Amino acid sequence: MPEPAILQTMRRLKEKTWPILNEESDYVGSARGKAADICDIICFGKLGYRLVKVCLETISKAELDRLLHFNECRDPNTIIQIFFWHNHEHRPFYRAKLYYDKPNQPIPAALKKLVK
Repeated sequence: MPEPAILQTMRRLKEKTWPILNEESDYVGSARGKAADICDIICFGKLGYRLVKVCLETISKAELDRLLHFNECRDPNTIIQIFFWHNHEHRPFYRAKLYYDKPNQPIPAALKKLVK
């Protein structure tokens, strides 16, 4: 897939992710600052902050490592969540939840299959 088509697909997937997060959170916004380097969306809800990464089919090992090693949030109760989408789907096919600032945490087998 050409680069502009990938960017357009990713933009569309992020737009599909916002309404899902709006149902679950009080505040949903684009990631800013240092968080923008590792995730796409930040939300705040009853359980605290979530750093959300939107992926098409897979995530690279480097991206996952950046998520796991990120420690720039003020709230230690932050959750890292990864939304995995297939192209042209209406709902994500997998939503991985990881602990914030725990780089050595066990990775679920379903997530390991999606790391390329």
